[in-house]
Amino acid sequence: MHFNQLFYFYETIKSQSICAAAQNLHISQPALSKAIKSLETDLGQKLLVRTNRGVYPTPIGEKIYTDIIVLQEMISGWYANSDSNTSAEQIYIGCIACANSHLLNQVILPFRNHYPKIEVVMQELFVHSTLRMLKNMPYHLAITSIPPFRQEQYQTQAQDLDWTICPLFTDERRILIGANHSLAQKDVLTAKNLQTLSIAYYSNNRDVISSVYEPYFASSYKMPTKESIMELVLNNQAVFTPVYHMIKNTDYYIKHRMVKDYPIPITDISSKVPIIAVITGKLSKAEQLFLDYLLENFALTLN
Repeated sequence: MHFNQLFYFYETIKSQSICAAAQNLHISQPALSKAIKSLETDLGQKLLVRTNRGVYPTPIGEKIYTDIIVLQEMISGWYANSDSNTSAEQIYIGCIACANSHLLNQVILPFRNHYPKIEVVMQELFVHSTLRMLKNMPYHLAITSIPPFRQEQYQTQAQDLDWTICPLFTDERRILIGANHSLAQKDVLTAKNLQTLSIAYYSNNRDVISSVYEPYFASSYKMPTKESIMELVLNNQAVFTPVYHMIKNTDYYIKHRMVKDYPIPITDISSKVPIIAVITGKLSKAEQLFLDYLLENFALTLN
């Protein structure tokens, strides 16, 4: 086994595509596939599920992915410790993808203006496996959401681990439909309207929330990237149901009015999405400063 194999595997999972990962790594697709196959052979286990819409990790593949994140942080720490001239303190936080842009613009950048010697490093988390991933992480603070159908289970698991949950904001999922779609002229959408539409969501096993809406639509598309999902939306072939308020000020399609948003007219499933901070251990002074700033400022521009 070589380090390159691990980092190639990490980039593949992160990109959700062999093609995109190969481009990012500046190697050929056959070379990347061969490296991952060699890693699977060395470990004696299948790490990737390959489909014509992308790739996603097996359970052991997901564990290895989170372990590689830890390994990268350790290596970064070696370099940081070897630099005797640096005086900045780094803190690491986990964050789900839909909160990244808002967190960066509304919290991290202004926080750095107040505390220039504290560098905040974000690591991506996936909603459905946040608690499991956090067990393997060296940091003690994460921003994630609670699936509406798992709130009680989530709270119980966190309590059993003696972790603290701090509410940040209650967002909601909304339907995004192409601005030129015939239904985009309506003031509201109904459940009957949904039966004429297709829903598009991510093809890997991380998007467990969108999949619960699938029975209320005529059909579904499972796509590897947001770009491929939005292509269907703009071509009036499907709709998308993302967490809305955290992306509305940064999403290109929303800002340029290429899509219209509607409340989800499904009464059986709550569209509310609690966004929370999870504290998994004793915080350092710098981490506590960041948490205080986070709690004070995260929700200010989201209403």
